[in-house]
Amino acid sequence: MLPPQRETLMSTICYNLISFLGNAKVKTQVINWAISLETLTSNGADSDDTQIIKRLFYPDVTDTESIDIGCRKIKWDTLSLTPEPDELSLQTSWNRPKFLEERMACLLYKFDKNVVVRNLFNLDDGTWGVAYTAAENSTAAYSQSTSVEHEDDSDDMEHKLAEAERELLCDYFLDDMPHLTKVIRRHLKHIEVD
Repeated sequence: MLPPQRETLMSTICYNLISFLGNAKVKTQVINWAISLETLTSNGADSDDTQIIKRLFYPDVTDTESIDIGCRKIKWDTLSLTPEPDELSLQTSWNRPKFLEERMACLLYKFDKNVVVRNLFNLDDGTWGVAYTAAENSTAAYSQSTSVEHEDDSDDMEHKLAEAERELLCDYFLDDMPHLTKVIRRHLKHIEVD
């Protein structure tokens, strides 16, 4: 008699479209990151390798040291989503790369003290979400996120997420970071913030 088969856990895939609300220096740096990611993955490096992310965003961490990016695996991905030249598209396992978003905000802080990292993400389980991250200084960041789940009787996920995003911004993120209100208004004109 054969032993019972163990169920294999399949990871949830999270698709992340990360945009950066900041000045021209921020946009230039993000474009340089995208070019570096493209170069590293096209030169035979494994795009599913956290080492690429480590080399680019954590240059002070040695190859033997581990990093926590907030998810299990990460992959540079321009096929699932279509990012603009100053956006990053990443595919992760289980959830969004929260700690990498915080790291990006801290790295960009030297170019723009009011930079905001916005991650519009969706999971293959039907969850849609958005996260906002801002650097408090070059080593610490503040982050808030919200998500909505697909329901059988509701096909209006975009509307639900837009309402949840506005609530997140007005009632939480900008309440704690009021100096960023002008940044949100300037870059995200479609969202009415108080």
